[in-house]
Amino acid sequence: MANRILVKRSKVFVTDNVRAVFPHLAETDRFGKYSIDVDVLNDPALRQTIDEQAAGFLAQAQQELGVSDQPTNALFRQGEYKDEAFERVSFKMNATRKVKGTEVEQAPVVVDAKKAPVTELVYGGSLVKVAYFFQFTKTPNGCFLSPKLKAVQVIEHVGPGGDTTTDTSFFGEEEGFESSGAPVEPTAPPAPTAAPSQDFDF
Repeated sequence: MANRILVKRSKVFVTDNVRAVFPHLAETDRFGKYSIDVDVLNDPALRQTIDEQAAGFLAQAQQELGVSDQPTNALFRQGEYKDEAFERVSFKMNATRKVKGTEVEQAPVVVDAKKAPVTELVYGGSLVKVAYFFQFTKTPNGCFLSPKLKAVQVIEHVGPGGDTTTDTSFFGEEEGFESSGAPVEPTAPPAPTAAPSQDFDF
């Protein structure tokens, strides 16, 4: 019993429009994960929202799993980049998952403002919405509460030179970024074309 691994997932949440930092959506990062960071140092409202969501889910997970252990990892990462302080939250997705004992590949769904699949590479500075959930994991070595990446909607696409390919309107019935259907770099793998799961909506 002591060696069991307990896992509980929250419902899916969606951020407001945020700027992507170091997105790895078409291919994995150096740790073998799909990921996207979001700044919270200059967005205290987002930080508070994530804190409150995490705290509420943690209490629920502890009650349902019958544990009282506290997570040993931090939700937010602090540091300095190019002489500027930062505080970010990182949403991550493993490149594989187990389905009935078999490892299968997975990747985040990436769509444009009209929910059409995005094939262009998404660069830092792009305006996005992030669909995410929290995962509470209890292992023999400790407990962890991690924000997991589910999907990304690109509202304003920023290219490698910092150029935008859309205006500044937002998701809904208004105008926004629409994928051209052609990858920016021919060698870049396209984002998955599957429709977003029905357990969240942008």
